[in-house]
Amino acid sequence: MAAVTLLTSGAQDKSGAGAAVDVSSYGALRLDATFTYDAGGPPWAQLRFLIEDAPTADGPWRIIEERRYCGRAEVSGFSANPFHVTKGFPNRDHFVLAGFDNFARVRWENLTDRDADKSLVMGVAGTGV
Repeated sequence: MAAVTLLTSGAQDKSGAGAAVDVSSYGALRLDATFTYDAGGPPWAQLRFLIEDAPTADGPWRIIEERRYCGRAEVSGFSANPFHVTKGFPNRDHFVLAGFDNFARVRWENLTDRDADKSLVMGVAGTGV
């Protein structure tokens, strides 16, 4: 087993993609994705999260895992708590992948029609076996 990081945890743009990671020496990946997001107020955050693979670092990319996360912030008085305490949007999700090509990457799209200044913090790491 060896450590694999598809996306270093940190602040991310509203939508984007991580760098291509060579996973050709592994038969399976066990990954944990962690998320926090400042939902603000309505409309609540919606995130399309993808793991993609490709034969080369330049693609062509194909989706091998896709999940959508939607959240509703818990509201107290007139202020919403940060998104990481929402209902319906996880702090963490787990993936076990096999049958992938030589390279993998993470891609995401914020589906909420909001300002891009909302804080999305995300990371994806785990082990390759």
